[in-house]
Amino acid sequence: MAVDQDAVLNCWEIKKLARMLDTARIPFVFTRRFDHPIKKGQSSYHLEYPVASLSDRAERVCSVIQGYGTYGMEENKLEIMGLIKPGEADDSVLGYLTAEDVFNRISNHWKEHHTEYGQ
Repeated sequence: MAVDQDAVLNCWEIKKLARMLDTARIPFVFTRRFDHPIKKGQSSYHLEYPVASLSDRAERVCSVIQGYGTYGMEENKLEIMGLIKPGEADDSVLGYLTAEDVFNRISNHWKEHHTEYGQ
């Protein structure tokens, strides 16, 4: 199956995840990392869930990234650190995930723990 290169270059999957979380009113911080130092013109995006406040990133439970060098980037997929089940990954990160995959992990965590964040 051919992958839409515009979707890959513009990191559409992580933007889709951000819209899903926003609609569900689940807090997150979304940032664009500017051009990659080796792959000029290629940006990456970073989403952090949850944070107690915008200035307190120590409370991050899951980090999601998409861009040059991430596991799954060439297939418009996401890479996460956090919310990984034991034995699910050989590394500290898990890649090749869809926005739906990551949203389900975050949503399930939020349902169980949202009161800890004053929500």
